Amino acid sequence: MKLRSSFLVQIVCTTLIALALPLQAQNSDTLESVATRSISNLIVAPNLDGKLDEWQKMYTFSSTANTKKSHKNNRLDWQKAWLAHDKENLYIAYSNQGRIPKNDWWAWEMYLDTDHNPNTGYREFNNIGAEYLLQGNELYQYIGTDKAKKDWDKNWQYIGYAHGQINEKTGMSVELSIPIKWLNLNPNESSHVHVLFYGDNEAFGGEGEDFHRSAEGYFAYHIPPIQKKG
Repeated sequence: MKLRSSFLVQIVCTTLIALALPLQAQNSDTLESVATRSISNLIVAPNLDGKLDEWQKMYTFSSTANTKKSHKNNRLDWQKAWLAHDKENLYIAYSNQGRIPKNDWWAWEMYLDTDHNPNTGYREFNNIGAEYLLQGNELYQYIGTDKAKKDWDKNWQYIGYAHGQINEKTGMSVELSIPIKWLNLNPNESSHVHVLFYGDNEAFGGEGEDFHRSAEGYFAYHIPPIQKKG
């Protein structure tokens, strides 16, 4: 895949914020981001039906190569992932190689480092300290103080269900939304979120962990402050 130059990416991002309009482009390949770059997608609230039509004009997260063991029960295989936002919600979309079973959807995990500080939050993975975890469509906040604790329920506090669903026709893609206020982010201030997509195929009797992340161990997403009129 060909990437746009850094200079052009900066121009597009600046124009996006200034005009407060969704990104426009021919396809997602031409908008695929450099893995280390913080990206931002302003979007009009999508129809959360699990289809990815609206996301083809958005910057997607590019990933490092991920070698996963071949096994008949390896259902979890991240393909692409997006984040976008409006003034009230953070939107998530991703695709999987193969169907995502609704009864085991929790195995598709998304870790959110909302203070972009690797020394706070859940620190199981390198370079990220997650304050929040999205398992399938259930959002949890990390309340633990020691990553070595084995009692999951004492480390994570349930927040609520993310609105959205799996694509009913293919079963291979997802759209979700989370209220920004659930993540303790201030829409009037600039926010930076580090994101890691993770899953372990042992949940299905398979083999191997599967990640979607950059070489730094996470993706970086930027939510600019809301532009006030007047």
